[in-house]
Amino acid sequence: MTYELKEATEKLCNLSDLVEERGVEKGIEKGIERERDHGIQVLIKSGREFGQTMEVVAKKLTEEYLLSGEEAQALVRQYWPAD
Repeated sequence: MTYELKEATEKLCNLSDLVEERGVEKGIEKGIERERDHGIQVLIKSGREFGQTMEVVAKKLTEEYLLSGEEAQALVRQYWPAD
């Protein structure tokens, strides 16, 4: 194997490792995001089932998930179970 070919092969291997690492990072980020969304939905549903108001549940979301009041209210409206 020539020096140039060996060098090119090493570069490709390094690039492949970087691509794999980035893919793993993206997968972890996506998993964290899904679990966060699931937790938000469960909190909203549980609040409703235990008789909390939408306002109380939205406040809890701001505390637990560091959301703005507007974000929390929008999520509560989106996921609040219908009667």
